[in-house]
Amino acid sequence: MGTDNESEEFTSKDQHLSIDVVCGMDLVTEKTNYSSTFRDTVYHFCSANCKKHFDDNPERYVGDA
Repeated sequence: MGTDNESEEFTSKDQHLSIDVVCGMDLVTEKTNYSSTFRDTVYHFCSANCKKHFDDNPERYVGDA
């Protein structure tokens, strides 16, 4: 029988992590509601505000890559 923390740790191993390229926040991809695709890459954001900043000028955040 495990504690709630143990089951939470197990669940987090199955989740995908990403970084909001606008503010630098660590994100669990499955828990964010904001994303955009730029040059065939999906970027995830912590908020509608960060998504808007990215959508207005994606090159500013990802460069020419």
